[in-house]
Amino acid sequence: MDLYLQDKVVLVTGGGAGIGAAISHVLAEEGAIPVLVTNAAPEAALLADLQRLQPRTEVILTELCDEAACRRAVSQTLATFGRIDGLVNNAGVNDGVGLEAGREAFVGSLEKNLVHYYLMAHLCQAALRESRGAIVNIASKTALSGQGGTSGYTAAKGAVLALTREWAVSLRHDGVRVNAVVPAEVITPQYQRWLNTFAEPQRQMEKNHRAHSARAAHDHAARNRRYRGVSAVVAVIAYHRAVAVGGRRLPASRSGADVSGAAAGRRRFCQALDLIDSPALIAEYQQRHQRIWPGIAAHLREHGILDMEIYRLGTRLFMIVEVSADFDAARFDAASLNNPEVQRWEALMWHYQAATPWTPQGEKWVEMARIFSLQQQ
Repeated sequence: MDLYLQDKVVLVTGGGAGIGAAISHVLAEEGAIPVLVTNAAPEAALLADLQRLQPRTEVILTELCDEAACRRAVSQTLATFGRIDGLVNNAGVNDGVGLEAGREAFVGSLEKNLVHYYLMAHLCQAALRESRGAIVNIASKTALSGQGGTSGYTAAKGAVLALTREWAVSLRHDGVRVNAVVPAEVITPQYQRWLNTFAEPQRQMEKNHRAHSARAAHDHAARNRRYRGVSAVVAVIAYHRAVAVGGRRLPASRSGADVSGAAAGRRRFCQALDLIDSPALIAEYQQRHQRIWPGIAAHLREHGILDMEIYRLGTRLFMIVEVSADFDAARFDAASLNNPEVQRWEALMWHYQAATPWTPQGEKWVEMARIFSLQQQ
């Protein structure tokens, strides 16, 4: 991928191990400068590899539950690089704090898994506004499904999703994109330690995620592929020209998706865009859509877009998109960015299109909020 991240400065909390290390690695591959904000020094081999890819890689040892330490990490980053282009809130631990643990343990779990997400975003917001950067929050599928015996962690990850939407709204006029990634089971060292607390770790893992075989779950290559998959999603939505709209949680669902109104096994969402106010250009735009390039139609169908309709009123365009139940927005965005024909088509369309008054800078189609559903009355 070439995501135009060259020399972008991206803080990654917990960037020295597990998913965070993989995110740092992908960012370095893309030419970004990963700043690992971590409470433990990364393994020598990882650090050497990161510095080979990006010699300006920085490690800042930080206790994220300490506000002063977080302030020092952000200040040090700004002093060293003069800017912050991205924040990946990743650090956390599924600590098994359940209903029996009590208030003190529950609040402690929120400190380890939620509060520093807010604090780092708070401390980075001015720099991100200046760079028109991005925040990516790592959540967890436990926020959507539950797990049992882990009230603190699931509460924190649910709140992460809520904050993602809140910050996307709060920062949208400043051009700062905010999204969340929702991984399922990824066999990190911390996850393995949690599994080992059960009498039968293997049975517990299979109970949590039956879709993965026992062999694949412990296979080093399979684990790295899952790390890589999560990391690629993070890199794509940190990309400063990404079409992803702020406030999404990926890949668990597409924000604004209307499941009830679509056919079974489908999801639907609606977007808006404007046209340049020129009768000649509008006529030409409509003519080009009578028969779009075959490669563009094939690309859409190949990646799970089942139907797409565009309506016009004056200069306002309204698009309805239906996607398959397993549609992966991040994968689609990445494939589009790496497809030369798609990029030529998008460049051509921009000769006719114009941002709406509510479109964040650098974006095109924006999702519309559904305000009424007859089925829900």
